[in-house]
Amino acid sequence: MGYILKDMKGDGYKTWSKYLDCSPGGVGKFSGWALLLYPPDTRTALNSTALLQMNMWQRLYYSTLFWLNNQEYKVRKVDEMIEISPTHRAYYELVMGQKDALAAQIRTTVDEIVRQIADLELLKHDYRRYKEILDYFEKNMEHNLKAMFIDQVDFYSGEGAPGRLSMSFMQQRNIFPTIIQDFFDMKSLEDLEKNPRLKELPRVEKDVLRVKFNAYQEWKEMFRREVETRVKELERLIKTKEAVINDMREGLKPKVARFKMIKHGFSKDTERKSAPTLFHRPGAEATSFTRITAWAWKEFFAPEFYKSGEIRAFRPVNPYDEFTRKNLIFNEKIGLKAEYKWITKEWVEKCVDDIKSDLLITRKRHESEPPPSPYYSFFILEFERYTLRSATGSELEDITIYIDHFLMSQNVLLVKLLELKAIEEEFEEDINK
Repeated sequence: MGYILKDMKGDGYKTWSKYLDCSPGGVGKFSGWALLLYPPDTRTALNSTALLQMNMWQRLYYSTLFWLNNQEYKVRKVDEMIEISPTHRAYYELVMGQKDALAAQIRTTVDEIVRQIADLELLKHDYRRYKEILDYFEKNMEHNLKAMFIDQVDFYSGEGAPGRLSMSFMQQRNIFPTIIQDFFDMKSLEDLEKNPRLKELPRVEKDVLRVKFNAYQEWKEMFRREVETRVKELERLIKTKEAVINDMREGLKPKVARFKMIKHGFSKDTERKSAPTLFHRPGAEATSFTRITAWAWKEFFAPEFYKSGEIRAFRPVNPYDEFTRKNLIFNEKIGLKAEYKWITKEWVEKCVDDIKSDLLITRKRHESEPPPSPYYSFFILEFERYTLRSATGSELEDITIYIDHFLMSQNVLLVKLLELKAIEEEFEEDINK
């Protein structure tokens, strides 16, 4: 079934009315716990057709929303879309051209970020390798250091590979069959005289081991200084590269936000499917279509007897009660979580605190006024604008404003406002990605 409050008007009524309809004759199974009313006479459609030069749409849109704000309604835009036929060249290039330009800038920046990240990964790989070598010194891992010396330094002593003066060559040619093991067993030059096994070696091999061990000690000191320098330099380069990538990402966010704010109407399957059959939007004509959806809500004080202020103060309405959490928010079949799978208890509780301190309080209060009402008046407003440019150059603007009014209890509004927070969270998450 899905989230029952996702679409409250039109056919959506059939879904939520089974649970929340408290009107006379209603069969809502949550009656008494939550209230949502959608009287049939509260859907209004206002239509106006005028010449485009009159800018009627802007006047109606902004004047309506600012008026609602002045009347102590909280107002939020929740969705918008625009679709322009390419034959409306000037308008198409103005709007869609801007989106295409943003897309090109975003692609260029993303490609550069990818290159920077690839460079960063190479730096981190080198850093891990040098840090591992530095650990050999700090943990006194002589066996590992000697192995590096034998394979990467002494191996090339003399001509060839292995070099004729290397320990690897001497062992392979059976000149000194155990010289590499003997070298590993040496802790100092004194071992050549004191170690029970090493002191029995031939003098010639001892002389070779003495030369190799001195060379190893000199190499180890020089190599350690070089590794420490490389580690510090790589740490600096990694921090610089990370700062550059972070700055590029932060600089990209405003462009991505602007890009996502320009929503193609045909990005939604419902718009694409209906486009071929809409008589007023012929593809060969210079037309445009815009739709903006907004929510507005305000406390509703019903003309009825209330409990005394003292009693209400001792036991205020809690919209985030167990019923609301269990049935309207975290229910994975019909609650908010059915639509937004990622929401968690911690995220919801944080948002509830913000909502209680801001979005649920709509009226400008004085100390003598009552606490927030348990009921709210809620409007869904859809502003649609259709324009047509004729071959003679004249332009027509057709405007329709759909107004749907609901009465809801405080906990139902809380869920809708959590939905608003989820929309904002997903928008920000998309940008961060």
